[in-house]
Amino acid sequence: MKKILLLLALALTALPALAAEMADSDAGIYETLNGIHYRLSQTEGKWTLADKEAGGPLAKLDCASECDYRKTTEAEIQSYFSATMLENLDVVCIQNMVMAFCRYNPKSDPTKKITILLALFDGKAALIPIRQVEQQ
Repeated sequence: MKKILLLLALALTALPALAAEMADSDAGIYETLNGIHYRLSQTEGKWTLADKEAGGPLAKLDCASECDYRKTTEAEIQSYFSATMLENLDVVCIQNMVMAFCRYNPKSDPTKKITILLALFDGKAALIPIRQVEQQ
């Protein structure tokens, strides 16, 4: 019974974090540690993620199918982040079949914004740290 109550408490703690939405302030240019730049933008309610090599032109990230970005489901977020992380962070993500863009804010400091990309393949997510270098 205690395990069930603990799991329920953890799930309810995470729900407000999962209900968040991407914000206009999330749009902008992001950079990885190795200098690859991405542009996150929104047009008519649809998010687009484009990439470029440092100094090169932006191009839409290609994928074979299901390329439109959509809000990541609660179950998907729970599979990408540990329960401990979700207890301490407010998380929101958008994704398509190959890539997820996530923003999270520590509950202890909601003004702090941390962003990552997740490369999605074979049911796993590889974390790519990024930072916003220009807001749009």
